[in-house]
Amino acid sequence: MWTLLFLSLARISDALDFALKHRVCLVKSSEDYEIDISLGIPGYEEDVIRRAVDYDLGSGHLIRVCSAEDLIIHKAVAGRPQDLADIQSIIIRQGKRLDVGYIRQWLGEFSRLLEIEEVVERFEMPWGKVMKRRQE
Repeated sequence: MWTLLFLSLARISDALDFALKHRVCLVKSSEDYEIDISLGIPGYEEDVIRRAVDYDLGSGHLIRVCSAEDLIIHKAVAGRPQDLADIQSIIIRQGKRLDVGYIRQWLGEFSRLLEIEEVVERFEMPWGKVMKRRQE
């Protein structure tokens, strides 16, 4: 039943294969909004919830969103071209405020689980470039 529901909401034709490989479900809401649902690993979801931050939408409306570090992790796991550009933008904006050890720990876990070595490089390459530019 869940597979049929998921496939009826999917944004791409190979959604199930994509979700199993990248641990991200790409769906659309009934209002036509694109939604990415990250499938975590034991312990990770608890960290994401614990580290979530409030974001003010204005007029007193607050929502909880994942931390910059967790957003980088989600995007590195998904690995689409826009995700890679977003990782670099987050690094530029957050810089040394990022908990790099935390990012590396979880990207290592996802890399092992997914058997995709480049998951770690999707963070390390832009991190190295941005930090090098800041030293010049």
